[in-house]
Amino acid sequence: FPVTILSQLKEVEGITDSIYQNIHPYIKLTKEDVRKIAINKAAEFELQQHPYIGKKLAAAIVFYRNKMGDYHSVNDLKRIIFITPEAIQKLLPYLQFD
Repeated sequence: FPVTILSQLKEVEGITDSIYQNIHPYIKLTKEDVRKIAINKAAEFELQQHPYIGKKLAAAIVFYRNKMGDYHSVNDLKRIIFITPEAIQKLLPYLQFD
């Protein structure tokens, strides 16, 4: 499984590096455990619920979709000017483009 998803646990308040190192070997994730967001169907309020999206990016995602049509790949998402490559990497496992 992508390391980024597991390492995101470090962002949880109270999870220190030592706690993460202790629990990491016991965490088992499958693709079914990751809830995907249908980026071409989700409403703005649904998108903004995701911790890596928020209000500003949700509005930009919907604005782009309304102006340019559906997202077909991550390359379309990169056209949102203020989204960073790091943010895209964090979001990618949670997005569904079809």
